[in-house]
Amino acid sequence: MASTLSYIIDINDTIISANHGFGKFASENNAKDLAKSIIGESIWKFIYFDEVHRLYQRLFKAIRKTDKEIALNFRCDSHNVLRFMKMNIKPIGENNLQIETKLIRQVDRKKMLSREILYLGIHSGTPMCSHCNKIYINDKGVWMEIDLAIDKNFINRELSVNFKICDDCVNQFNCIISELR
Repeated sequence: MASTLSYIIDINDTIISANHGFGKFASENNAKDLAKSIIGESIWKFIYFDEVHRLYQRLFKAIRKTDKEIALNFRCDSHNVLRFMKMNIKPIGENNLQIETKLIRQVDRKKMLSREILYLGIHSGTPMCSHCNKIYINDKGVWMEIDLAIDKNFINRELSVNFKICDDCVNQFNCIISELR
């Protein structure tokens, strides 16, 4: 993914436009039909988890109120690569927001994760941060890279995850929101 993914949401957080880069990224990640169907959809249809949803709502509200642009880093990994990405959100006319994401760096995983390793559950399973992709190792009380957890045998080949957001990422959002005030 070399291109920038860009889309615009209106005051109601409905996606009103998306660039070609979005379609290309969706196709590269086995979701080519998604690129065709996002226009006119609420962005909240694609942010499933309550805590993440609330953080982004607060962030969007603060950006619109202050009319300031922000940037934040996040992860968008797949079973064979780690993707370190940057998101820029800037206000544009009539309370619309332009959201651009760009790949900063991509690293091949040392061991490709098989599809059996990650079963993406919704309400039960191992907590996984939907922002940085770390998983919570309950008996160790820490958030950890999934690859490291596999190497240390903290998880087995079957892993059901429940998306959450880790304390570090919540703090990152809160700092950005505070800086906007």
